[in-house]
Amino acid sequence: MVVLLVTAAASACGGGGDPTPTGAPTSGVIAPPASPAGGCEPSAQQALVAAGLTFDRSCITVPAHEQTFLSLTNNDPGESHNVAIYRADACFVQAAREGDASTCSHPKEGLRYQGSVLAQGQTTYHILGLRVGKYTFICTVHPSMHGKFNVT
Repeated sequence: MVVLLVTAAASACGGGGDPTPTGAPTSGVIAPPASPAGGCEPSAQQALVAAGLTFDRSCITVPAHEQTFLSLTNNDPGESHNVAIYRADACFVQAAREGDASTCSHPKEGLRYQGSVLAQGQTTYHILGLRVGKYTFICTVHPSMHGKFNVT
């Protein structure tokens, strides 16, 4: 019986999935694809999980000038999250690190991408190619949730 469950789970996950972004969240708690060990290996397909008002990783690396598919899974019941990407030196990012993002007079300064807010489930953001550099990914709903976003 265990073999059948493992086989069924493996076939349900399937291989060679279509990287087409859905943009439409699904409901329920989702088991996301495993993040690469160490969390910062370069890939154009990345996964991020929000749970307990934190992200499951603090570093994402993507190739420069290529489209990236970033899957966000929200496992925080009753909390909404999103992912925005800012230049690492942007005012909003600096203010969020200091604990008060409201001090930034131009919160959109340095913004390179902002995904829609997800109440629950999973969505995939399609991010157009970024230039080589250091950026920060951040939840604009909960600015204490952030990490490094490297483009190499």
